[in-house]
Amino acid sequence: EELQQIKTAWESVESQMYKKIKAPVLPLTDTQKEALTYDQIGKLKQQ
Repeated sequence: EELQQIKTAWESVESQMYKKIKAPVLPLTDTQKEALTYDQIGKLKQQ
């Protein structure tokens, strides 16, 4: 449950970062890459 909260929080941050710079932020940790994948899936669902 805590991990899910962390992922959700990161998705929110990542989404805001994408809106501002419109490019991936480097370097990414494995956890961030996983969260980024969730974020991309979320964006696809929104479209």
